[in-house]
Amino acid sequence: MRFSVKLKLPKPEIPVYYRTAFVSYIKKLLERTPYFDLYYTRKFPKPFTFAVYLPIKTIEGNKILLKTDPNKEVFITWNVSFADPKLSVTFVSELLKKRKHNWRNEIEFNLIDVKPLAEKFPEGTTKVVFKTLSPIHLKDKNGKVIEPTRQDFEEEFNKVQKKIFETLGFPYSWVKIKPKRCKGNENYLCIKNRIIKLKLDGYKKETQKELLKIPAFEGIFKVEGKPEVLKLLYQKGLGQRTAEGFGMVDVMETFEGKG
Repeated sequence: MRFSVKLKLPKPEIPVYYRTAFVSYIKKLLERTPYFDLYYTRKFPKPFTFAVYLPIKTIEGNKILLKTDPNKEVFITWNVSFADPKLSVTFVSELLKKRKHNWRNEIEFNLIDVKPLAEKFPEGTTKVVFKTLSPIHLKDKNGKVIEPTRQDFEEEFNKVQKKIFETLGFPYSWVKIKPKRCKGNENYLCIKNRIIKLKLDGYKKETQKELLKIPAFEGIFKVEGKPEVLKLLYQKGLGQRTAEGFGMVDVMETFEGKG
């Protein structure tokens, strides 16, 4: 299930590590539910992902300056996707109760509206073209970044997803995945490397390691597999750290059956 959350900010700026504030908001929403112990008292994958739309004006250092509407107000859109329907209902219920969240006096969210989003995933889909809405993060068991240009990308992608799915109790079977070549320029893959900044919890200023830099990539990918696995990937997100705003995708094209 997917939802679009409209939030108002008190001022037209937000730090580049804004994803951490959304992680904090979700934790706050779930802290009085059984999901908090399951997902936040131990290292455990989470069956959801999110992406944030910001009306960016410019970026200055670690600050993103945002455009305002004609009334000089600033709004952002927070899209959230869940592979667990019960969790999604809990999230929305708690969100409507806690309509404001202040994170470290750096970001304040004020809830304006929340609406369900239609899932673009027809039954029986075995081939799909995904476009990233938030960058994908992937590392192998040795902590080495898995990039789409690696020859073993598909193998390592499946190893990561299999482990996550099995931990969550979801069915998993091998999928074929490869980056798509750019329309109009077949010599280039439609992927782009990114470095995403998150804010470390409990950092000490003297260490000067306030920000955690996460390697990631975004782009367009062709994926083929069993319909139930592809749908769960679509709902949960691709890769790791999905609950921190990584791996949310949209569907550009689908194919049913073996065609």
